[in-house]
Amino acid sequence: MGNRYLSIDLDWIKTTQQLNFVNQIVFGNKIKKFKFGHQHNSIYEYYKSKKDIVLYNVDDHHDMQVNRMNTVSECTWVHHLIVNNIVKEYHWINNLSSIPFKGENVNNILLKNYLFQTYDEYEFLLNVDFEEVFICLSPEYLDPQLNTYPVFKTYLDYCKINNIEYEQLILLRDHWETQINP
Repeated sequence: MGNRYLSIDLDWIKTTQQLNFVNQIVFGNKIKKFKFGHQHNSIYEYYKSKKDIVLYNVDDHHDMQVNRMNTVSECTWVHHLIVNNIVKEYHWINNLSSIPFKGENVNNILLKNYLFQTYDEYEFLLNVDFEEVFICLSPEYLDPQLNTYPVFKTYLDYCKINNIEYEQLILLRDHWETQINP
C-alpha cells in the first residue's frame, strides 16, 4: 500500500458512470480510512507532515495553480505539496472538459523531483491500494444540475453507521477566505 492517497473532488462528477465509480470506491469495503472536507485545501495540513506521497487526484481541476500571495487555497494545494517535496508522484484524473495544466512557474514545478501524469480514464483506480481516501465537496464548483451535497452527506453517514474510520476536516473560514499559509 505504501504512501498512496486518493483525493476525490465531487466537482469531477459529471455523469452517472462517474457517480457510480465514486460509489464503488466508498461502498466497496476496500478503503478503511476516509477524510472529508468542503474545500480541497482542507487536506493540506494533514498531508504536509508526510513524505513521498503518491497522490491520485480525481478532480475537474488540476489544483496546481500559483498565487502571488503564496498561500494554500483549493486551487494551489497540490502545487505547495510538490514544491515542498511532499508529493513524489502526482496523478491527475481529469475530465475531457478539464483545462490542462499549463500555468505560471511551470518550469519551477517541473524541475522538482516528482512524476506528473494525467488520465482521462479512472476505472484503474479500483485496483490500486490506497492508504486512505479524501472526499471533497467543493460547493463553489459544483454543477448546479448535479447537487452532490446529499451524496457527500451519505458518504459521511455511511462511514459513521459502519464504524469506518473517518475524519471531517473543516476550515474555519468561508470559501473566499480559505487561504492558509504553507
